[in-house]
Amino acid sequence: MDNSIRNRLSDFLANSIYIIFSVCLIVILSLIMLCGKDNYAFRKSFLLHEILLLIGGIVPLFLGGVLASKDSPNQLKQKKQLNIATGILFIALSYLAMNIYFATGWDAGVVFDDAKELTWGNTPDNSLYYSMYPNNQFILFVDYVLCKINAYYGVIDSWDGRAFIILVQCFLYSLTARTVYEVIYDETDNNGFAWIGWIIFCILLGISGWIVIPYTDSMGLVFPILIMRQYQLFRRVPTKKKLWRTFTITLLSYWGYKLKPMILIMAIAIVITEIIYGLKDISKSVIKNRTKYFIAMLMIVAITVIASQGLFKKAIAYTRIEIDENMNLGALHMLMMGLNERRGGAWNPDDVALSSGILDKTERANAQKQVIRQRLHDYGTLGLLNHLRKKTLSNFNDGSFAWGLEGNFYHTIYDEKNERISPFLREIFYHTGKYWKYHLAIKQAAWLAVLFLMAFSVILEKTRAKTVLVTSSIGMFLFVTLFETRARYLIVFVPVFICVATIDLNAIVNKFVQRKK
Repeated sequence: MDNSIRNRLSDFLANSIYIIFSVCLIVILSLIMLCGKDNYAFRKSFLLHEILLLIGGIVPLFLGGVLASKDSPNQLKQKKQLNIATGILFIALSYLAMNIYFATGWDAGVVFDDAKELTWGNTPDNSLYYSMYPNNQFILFVDYVLCKINAYYGVIDSWDGRAFIILVQCFLYSLTARTVYEVIYDETDNNGFAWIGWIIFCILLGISGWIVIPYTDSMGLVFPILIMRQYQLFRRVPTKKKLWRTFTITLLSYWGYKLKPMILIMAIAIVITEIIYGLKDISKSVIKNRTKYFIAMLMIVAITVIASQGLFKKAIAYTRIEIDENMNLGALHMLMMGLNERRGGAWNPDDVALSSGILDKTERANAQKQVIRQRLHDYGTLGLLNHLRKKTLSNFNDGSFAWGLEGNFYHTIYDEKNERISPFLREIFYHTGKYWKYHLAIKQAAWLAVLFLMAFSVILEKTRAKTVLVTSSIGMFLFVTLFETRARYLIVFVPVFICVATIDLNAIVNKFVQRKK
């Protein structure tokens, strides 16, 4: 295959990814604008219509972008500002969390309670749960270790450990905000737009109630964007120094996957992007010069994965939970639940009973396939499209990402920490509070603006790093569309979406400013 054919094929594949991405965003936004008031699972009511909220989100971002376009980069000043902002954000999040935190139910509560039992020297009688849902095995170990550290050294609720875990999550949120800034700055070379991305993150996720929920969403939040940052550094360093970045990307991908399986999507997107753009670099001389480094990278990936698997098994054994791998419900179970009509594709107790009631792994898979085929047949083409329409609204028309919608959400609300600030903050952040509707409106406006800006990617500049962001976003869209419905699952990829949106905002504003001149 000659160079011209390879170049055209590479450009075609890259452009196809952007076209698919923008089409997805146009469909999502159209459904939100036109069908947002329809009846679907977990529907949220907003202070204003979605169109008005979208305008309310876009206008300040565009005006901020115009101001940011005049920014003169000063790297020394930028690093100092970023360090200060990261510290302030951590302090602010910690203070917020300590004033509003509570004990929740559902899976997050189950895992945390089991971690406390382990800390007290007891073995939780919950082996079946962790066998059915293996993605919660690692978060159990993490919570257990943090509770153990808190039992030895903690000074805040040392008997419980919840507050210490929440403080760790506040640190991870601050680190995520910092990494969002770095990824955007690396792509735009503009300090102002990097700060815009940082602010969007704070509005959507940084200053939110999710920081007080000790679970995989908050613990795993930093992984996709941190993997992306390592990839940017991977592309920048000389070939010989890429081996270290290969190791860090593999390590983050493995342990991120163990926390939240969809985090692996980012690593898959990197591989796809490297293959697509690598078509332009293929030649006999390149293959000859880089073969040994490619082999070395593969060896590093293999060794890192094997070593991590060994460490993971030891970590799970340390919890004393006996795992029956045959009881893993698997991806077919998630796909089957995603097709259930009664619950709109969300968690369905009947589907759980069906999957958990079959002990043989092969028989279970066959039963799940049968249910999937039957549901597809019952829907028909139009019925399936309508089901996916409702799932899309449930997943994407919620800037709070399903806050307050999990079972037994406010399991235990602790006493207010003071007489003024604590009750006021709870009125804002608890979805039962009198100021929650204003809080939700601001988040929804920011979220719709992010979705809107991402839709322009197809007509704007396409870079290698941005292609990774876009490809991973498509993977996340497919994940929530095909599998179990829940807006909460988007949380770990929200920083990625923010990066795409801000990079697009930078390109749009630059075109506007140039045309105005």
